Amino acid sequence: MKKQKIIISGIFFLAFCFIKDVWGVTEPPLINVDTSGATIIKTVCSSGCDYTSISSAASAAQAGWRIRVKAGTYSGFDWPSSHSGTASNPIVVEAYGDGKVYITGQTRFNGEYMIVDGKNFSSPQIVFDGRGSTDITIRFGFDHGYAGNHITLYRCEITGATLHAMQTASNYNKVYNCLIYDSGSSHAISLLSKLGFLKTGNLDSKKHFKDPLPTLKA
Repeated sequence: MKKQKIIISGIFFLAFCFIKDVWGVTEPPLINVDTSGATIIKTVCSSGCDYTSISSAASAAQAGWRIRVKAGTYSGFDWPSSHSGTASNPIVVEAYGDGKVYITGQTRFNGEYMIVDGKNFSSPQIVFDGRGSTDITIRFGFDHGYAGNHITLYRCEITGATLHAMQTASNYNKVYNCLIYDSGSSHAISLLSKLGFLKTGNLDSKKHFKDPLPTLKA
């Protein structure tokens, strides 16, 4: 799949986003995300771990958990708002380091203060693949602004479903150092009217975002 490179540095976007090509511009340094506040280790794998699915780990997660997911293919999940981190002790979901973690279908984040870390920018170890979903790969706060805030996607790969790769109706979410692909007909990122605010940085995306509106100052 051919990629078209864009760079976004610390800007908040309102409604649908639009980013111009910056071919020939030197890339900024990768953005670092602090995950040190998550110190309680839990593991996910098909057998022999604390949990056998990301969904079951989500249903038990508490502030300060570091959920390490071993290589394999997992179903998309709904992360409940009742299982959230805090500003000082986020919930971190990260690749274990033994190979790629594929998350298929749609994933919905309604918890708060979460970080998803794919561990490697050039070859992310967490891949959200929405091609089996009929609309959107990742949704933040699908309860329209009442949940799914303060979530960071870090060093992940995201492939769009029929409509979008990502959609947010919540606030203070961040997407840093990620690779984003549309599915051929979808938009990369969609923000729902005035409900959604998203901070992005150092993205590599296949397709321009559409329908520009004035941006808010970072």
